[in-house]
Formats: sequence, structure tokens, C-alpha cells
Amino acid sequence: NYDRDLYIKKLDNEEEVRLTRNRWYDGQASFSPDDKKIIFVSGFSLKIMDLKSKEITNLDQAEGIIIKWEKPVNQYYPSFSPDGKDILFQAGFQKRKIYLIDIDGKNLRDLSRIEDEDYYPSFSPDGKKIVFVSKRTRAEELYLMDKDGKNQTRLTFDKMDKKHPRFSPDG
Repeated sequence: NYDRDLYIKKLDNEEEVRLTRNRWYDGQASFSPDDKKIIFVSGFSLKIMDLKSKEITNLDQAEGIIIKWEKPVNQYYPSFSPDGKDILFQAGFQKRKIYLIDIDGKNLRDLSRIEDEDYYPSFSPDGKKIVFVSKRTRAEELYLMDKDGKNQTRLTFDKMDKKHPRFSPDG
């Protein structure tokens, strides 16, 4: 629809079920590993929806669950870790960085550790590595790092545009 709400389409009967209805952009949804929740961007916030109860938790505003930003930022491309315990996403206003936060919204970690453009993060199937795009060299190149942000390694050197890298299912 025009408001960009979220829907689920059942594959067995092609029925569409509307999940959100508000005036904000809702998108970039990603399923939890057990398919019981989704995480998505709504406006400029990250939200988690329980698909059974339709209850929504706003990671920016829920009591005891807080992502505190010094200034407004755009949060994008959230995904659950393969074990479902963490959320990986990019955030930033003029410079994008990669963050990891516990599923309960606590323990926010800056994985980029530099003031540069890091974005489009994605977990490896075993959850131990993260692939991402960076403009550290003024060109978009692929990098790999450990889940804790250590051992950041440049993978490409071709200065070509890169978008949304992913691991194959077998890693």
C-alpha cells in the first residue's frame, strides 16, 4: 500500500495478512531463526513483532530497552543472529556504522570502531562472522569481521559498487 506497511503472504493459499498499519514507513523485515518474530524498520526505529500475538517492541523506547543516540540516526537492514540472541544492523546519519545489540535491546556494541562508512551487514550461517560493505578506501569494498568486530579484513579490491552481500547457506 501507499503507506508501506508490512504483510505476510501464506504460500499454501496465497492469503495476505497485514501486520502493520500506521503512517510510518515499515520495511526491511527479517524473520527470527525460529520464524516466531520479525525485526523491521518503522520510521527511524527498530521494532520487533511477535507474529503470534502481534505485540510490537520498540527498541528505541521500550522501558528498560534503550538505544540512546546523541542525535537522530537512520537505522537500517536489521537481522537476527543465527542463534536468535542478537540483532545486527547499520545506523547513522551522515556516516553509517554497524552495530550489534542483544535481543532484549541491551548491550549495544559499535562493531565498526572507525568513523567511516560501513553498511549492509550480514551474518555467516554459523553466526561467527559478518560480511559488510565499507567505503574506507573511498570505493565500496567487501570486508569480513568476527562477530565481536575484531579481525576486520578487506576481501575485494576492484573499486566496483557492492550491495547487500550475503553468505551462501553452507558458508
